[in-house]
Amino acid sequence: MDTYQVIYQRHAVERMAQRGVSEVEKAMKCVICKQGETRPGTTTMTLERDTTTVVFKNVPAEVCENCGEAYLDAETTRHLLHILEEAARVGVQVDVRSYAA
Repeated sequence: MDTYQVIYQRHAVERMAQRGVSEVEKAMKCVICKQGETRPGTTTMTLERDTTTVVFKNVPAEVCENCGEAYLDAETTRHLLHILEEAARVGVQVDVRSYAA
């Protein structure tokens, strides 16, 4: 998953918040396939910044039951982007890790 997809997912979460969708109600119709609904699950997220690539496994997400598209909440997205920025700052090229809140 590229940075564009992460930003797109972050905007989807922000739109949900603007519509007043709570954490409990966040199951939604998938905006990619328009067929499935999302369910709590996990995903693997790959983020890149300049020459740094970080792969996060077991990231909590809302996952489409039909196509598998994953949507992250705002807090998880902020956490992953913070880790990516820190990794880029210290010169990491490739890092693979399990998600930890």
